Amino acid sequence: MTRFGSFELDAATRRLTHRGQPVHLTPKAFDLLCLLVDEAPRVVSKGEIYSRVWPNQVVSDATLLGLVKEVRRAIGDDDPDQRLIRTVHRVGYAFEALLETSMAAAVIDRQRVGSDTAAHVRPRTANIPRLLGGLALLSLAAFGVVRLVSEPPGDLEAIGAAAGPPLPALRPLSAEKISITVLPCADLSEGGGQAYLSDGIANALSNLLTQIPELRVPGFTSARALIERGFTIPEIASVLVADYLIECSLRQSGNQRRIDVSLIDAQTDTRVWSHPYYPTGDVFAIQDEIAAAVVEQLPVNLLTPPSTVDKSHNPRAQRLYLRARYVNVSVLVESLPQARTWLEEAIKLDPDFLLPRLELARTYNLLGNPIPGLLSPDERDRLVKETIDDAAVKWPDRPEVNSWLGFLALDPDSDLEAAGRYLELALSAEARGDWPLLPALIYAIVLNRLEIAIAAGEYLLDREPTCLACSRYLMRAYYIDGQYGKVEQVYRVALALKPDDGSGHLIEMRYNYGRSLLQRGEAEAALDEFEALERESVWGFWRGAGISMALYCLQRKEEFKEALAPLRAEFERERDLLANRDEDGLPPAPAAVFTADLPLASVYAWIGDTDSAFDVLSAYPSFAPDAFDEPILRVMRDHPRWPELAAKAWYPPDARDDISFEMSLPE
Repeated sequence: MTRFGSFELDAATRRLTHRGQPVHLTPKAFDLLCLLVDEAPRVVSKGEIYSRVWPNQVVSDATLLGLVKEVRRAIGDDDPDQRLIRTVHRVGYAFEALLETSMAAAVIDRQRVGSDTAAHVRPRTANIPRLLGGLALLSLAAFGVVRLVSEPPGDLEAIGAAAGPPLPALRPLSAEKISITVLPCADLSEGGGQAYLSDGIANALSNLLTQIPELRVPGFTSARALIERGFTIPEIASVLVADYLIECSLRQSGNQRRIDVSLIDAQTDTRVWSHPYYPTGDVFAIQDEIAAAVVEQLPVNLLTPPSTVDKSHNPRAQRLYLRARYVNVSVLVESLPQARTWLEEAIKLDPDFLLPRLELARTYNLLGNPIPGLLSPDERDRLVKETIDDAAVKWPDRPEVNSWLGFLALDPDSDLEAAGRYLELALSAEARGDWPLLPALIYAIVLNRLEIAIAAGEYLLDREPTCLACSRYLMRAYYIDGQYGKVEQVYRVALALKPDDGSGHLIEMRYNYGRSLLQRGEAEAALDEFEALERESVWGFWRGAGISMALYCLQRKEEFKEALAPLRAEFERERDLLANRDEDGLPPAPAAVFTADLPLASVYAWIGDTDSAFDVLSAYPSFAPDAFDEPILRVMRDHPRWPELAAKAWYPPDARDDISFEMSLPE
């Protein structure tokens, strides 16, 4: 028995109590706590933690970080002071509380650690390559027409302290790329009404740095999400594997603004450069001027100067766009209708401004999510298509537009081959950014080009670890490919780093994780995941299918029949609906109105009754070409009736191999 403060840890019985009351920890979190306590006060390296808590497994730094946060919450150490578990940046963790341990308990603990988690050291590569930069500085000419002055105008000097004493010199760098993450810019203005502008400044800076091939710029969006979840700066640097961090703050007094910008060495957690700026001029010019000034300070040979945002647009349209973008990025659900109004006004004010149109398409998508559900799926799809088709008339060569066109062409009423052409155009554009990669990932899954899909998904999560859409589709690719351990890894990291944003991504991720557990023979754990899905959501029948499959594996026959009954009833209702439409000479109902086809067929396929699965599916008019790529339904391809089913796909599944599609990732 080991005591620290008001906690008691009993490794032999695997119990943690606080003032006599049990404290819940997941098994791996308990193992981690025991390891740190057993080795206290020694710093336990990450490599040792991986080998002892996850022997013979490969996990990411983000998984470890999520586990540390769970332990800290359980023992009340989740404030910034870290009184009990100290983070030693880029090394590991140390338990520093005063311990009281009996000799007998110590012997039992050491026997447990020695027998259950033998130190089985394994080689680990970093989850992201270490990218460091060159040694020389390049002075960039300031972009645009707005002036940045080093002395404050008027009485603004009183807003904040001037630059302090000289800061430490930049540490030596190797011959590779430098990795920099831009943190969200803090809005310190009176009343806090400049959040949209501070967010725009940081986003513009991140976008500008991304254009420089000599730099690696991981996840501004992820940094933003991690800060919102309470991650510390060293933790953010660890998750994003960043060498340097850029942080800034915005203060405003009347019509005068002050922006403080700092460059932080993530390894030493010290500022290496800091300066206040007092910009004058319009919104977009401020962002570019600040970005250019910061880039001048970076310790890297810039062989490719970045371009700047076009400042020729209507200033009010620019402000409306920034306000709407802030709402969308923050997923401020209650403000989405206002964001739509702002963007529609921005387009009227400046018809030649592309960004509001792209942001409006995203707003329509968000409005059509189950939460808030302010647009029906049909209305959402119509508005998005009209917006992007209109943009394609004016900007046919822009990678952002072609990315959208490729995504929309994945619809059953569109052209699968055309989707590939649009995406290849977007991917071949010189300044494409990451716009085409998510639709390319989805497209590769539809084509069953899993190697391409996985490469794109891993690259995207390298850049943006909190991107739920990226996690969702990479997880799907891993599941189809039978990489069930990686399915769990992506799922756990997503849960640790990003809460549900109402988009529904985590719902599918939970379902696919449950299916992967079934494939691994862990039916009890799979049942827990399926039961956690919302009964009334659009995934309700998939929930029922998952529960049915798990119960069948657990040989709980009566419960299996009860779980299957609602699926059977819905199937019979939908079958009758289809039959009545045929009798009345009506066109087939849209595929979106059917909910029981694939879930019920999956259950029958899972239990080996493929004839019943075919009977179910034969009642429905059409399917996606990739519907039978996933492991449970893949068995249908070996059935004599497969040609009958394949003929119903809106694109012939076997013809997908003839579609040419290539993709290269940025270096």
